[in-house]
Amino acid sequence: MASTNVAPRFWTSRSDRQGRKASALSRRTAFALVLLAGCLWGTLGTAYHLLRGVADVDALTVVTVRASAGAVILCGWLALTNRGLLRVAAADVPRLIGFGVGSLGLMYLSLFIAFDLTSVAVGTVLLYLAPALVTVGAALFLNEPLTSRKLIALLLTFGGCLLVVELYRPQNLVGNALGIGSGLVAACAYGFYSLGAKPLLQRYQAVTVLTYALLSAAVALLAVKLLTAPGDWPSPSGLLAIGAYGGIVVTIAPYGLYTLALRRLPASEASIVATLEPAVAVVLAGALLGERLAPLQLLGTLGILGGVVLLAWPAHAADRASAAHSIPATISGMISWWRHRLAVKLS
Repeated sequence: MASTNVAPRFWTSRSDRQGRKASALSRRTAFALVLLAGCLWGTLGTAYHLLRGVADVDALTVVTVRASAGAVILCGWLALTNRGLLRVAAADVPRLIGFGVGSLGLMYLSLFIAFDLTSVAVGTVLLYLAPALVTVGAALFLNEPLTSRKLIALLLTFGGCLLVVELYRPQNLVGNALGIGSGLVAACAYGFYSLGAKPLLQRYQAVTVLTYALLSAAVALLAVKLLTAPGDWPSPSGLLAIGAYGGIVVTIAPYGLYTLALRRLPASEASIVATLEPAVAVVLAGALLGERLAPLQLLGTLGILGGVVLLAWPAHAADRASAAHSIPATISGMISWWRHRLAVKLS
């Protein structure tokens, strides 16, 4: 009878090495990675305004170069390391294109327009309405229940938004209507990225979805750029600066750090830590650009961040149990209670 003993391996497989790296990543290191990712994302608006001082460019040019640089870097990296991640089904190509154009392409452009017409702080804070919009969209289209915790978070978030856009000053609201509208469009597009990525992530890895989203957004933005201002481009040094910072520092690097941290942290904890981004944006805009938020705007910012943290906070057992009760069930219960009270009064 042949021996069933297996000769020992003197090398480790690729999956073994990846497993060891993931297990070796401590929670403290993972939190640091998310904090660093949030800091990098928070520099986006301030860096955009500073880059405009170096190279005379508009928002469309900046977002076109950013998306193009990110797409080229990711496609090149995957082509060298794992070409299999670039393969997608032909039937999914239109879906990936629509997803990339409608999420990243629209978000990049509308966010930078909001930076121009309002401020870096206001534009970044409005972008953080996305988790609340995702919650509403998931309830309407994915039949996810709205728990009491989610409702409180929505009230905090949308109430904070009203303070940030200074609804109590109609003259400011009218004067910045286009800028505020652009910020809200950016938040909706960001929310669409979260909702639209769900079915795609069931078929492909996250890096594949991000690569094709960036590539589709870059092609669409480049087409718009060539149709509107084909000869208006910065110098080669300006293109290099925008591409390096936009493609690497605020796109590839933070996404990579955040994804790496998710190997050790739950997504809810990572998303809570990432709320450092608007705080970094507000501080940098105030220190380097002289932008200041009014006291009520700061209060609204805290409301939005509080709503985001509440949405991302892990649900307790009681909250998970209450998730089975949707809003219609709650309303039905209230009606039954009032009927009972009325019957008691009449008797």
